[in-house]
Amino acid sequence: MFSWKLAILILLLCSTTSPHLVTGNRKPKCTLEQKEKVLLHCIAFTERGTPPIAVHRDSVCCEAVRAVPNREMRCIVELLTDEEKKKKHDVHRILALKLISEQRSPLAPKQNKINPISFRIMV
Repeated sequence: MFSWKLAILILLLCSTTSPHLVTGNRKPKCTLEQKEKVLLHCIAFTERGTPPIAVHRDSVCCEAVRAVPNREMRCIVELLTDEEKKKKHDVHRILALKLISEQRSPLAPKQNKINPISFRIMV
């Protein structure tokens, strides 16, 4: 009976101390420079009070979003100041940039070509 209690005690000690040892310094997922670029290039989409616009996948805005590791827009939102969140930028639109910049164009380049059609006039 004593060995079971000792085993449980050791298990509890290991489980409570192990997670705390791993939580050292974490690198941020994004930088302030990346935040500034996303906000600068995507201002027409993220600005509060403006009507939503379509952001093209090949736009400078999406290029700035793709420069953020894993397109992690939550990191960009975490770097926003309270004033930026309340008055200047719409947090939901910033988060939506991740999906918008990942989407493929609806038509592949080959499908955009127009095939010539020949008409025959019957007399």
